[in-house]
Amino acid sequence: MISAKSAAAGALEPGLLPVFRVFVGAMWAVLTVSVCAFASTVPRDYFSLFAWLISGGLLIYLLSQPLQRWLGRDYLPGALAIISVGPLVADAAATALHVHLAWISHAAPAEPARLYLWLIPPAMLISLQYGTRTLLAYAFGTSLLPVLLATITTAGEPVISSHAGHGAIRLTLFLVAGFIVVRITQAQRQQRQELAEKNAQLAHYATTLEQLAVTQERNRLAREMHDTLAHTL
Repeated sequence: MISAKSAAAGALEPGLLPVFRVFVGAMWAVLTVSVCAFASTVPRDYFSLFAWLISGGLLIYLLSQPLQRWLGRDYLPGALAIISVGPLVADAAATALHVHLAWISHAAPAEPARLYLWLIPPAMLISLQYGTRTLLAYAFGTSLLPVLLATITTAGEPVISSHAGHGAIRLTLFLVAGFIVVRITQAQRQQRQELAEKNAQLAHYATTLEQLAVTQERNRLAREMHDTLAHTL
């Protein structure tokens, strides 16, 4: 069976990048609507503003063909890192504004539940492309990092507890769903490999039969020429 390491070193899964681009583009479009009402809305949703900036930058990144050629194998990991860490940092910044500077910024309280929408698609993409080990790192990282950021920004015990609870739920969800996707992807890769091997065998057999047919035709012509010369002489 093709390992996750070999898959990561090889070509991308079919259709992965287009799906990723559509997802980021859709998120950016939805956030654009929220940002348009940012200045006139109190309390202000700074998470949507920060996430809009991140998704816009990521969309430019994903649509840049020169950047893809230049980064090579690091292109997709870079995009996944941005979409994984970016929303967590945006959530931490929005939380800090609400806790410490709400009287100036009019910041709305952060909603950790919104992170699910951002983090589930990358988890599935990682499962498709990289397999179990990378999925484990992603699941634990995205579950623990919000708690760490909330602690650093001194957001307070309720916020830290909320992130810890949501982190545990995300960890379970990512692992269960991710393992299912990994299994399905590995089976599909195995089928593609077996199909490629059978196609190669068929091509080899076809070449062998063609060469055999040419040899038989040459032998037939040689016999006919021999018989013709024998009768003539």
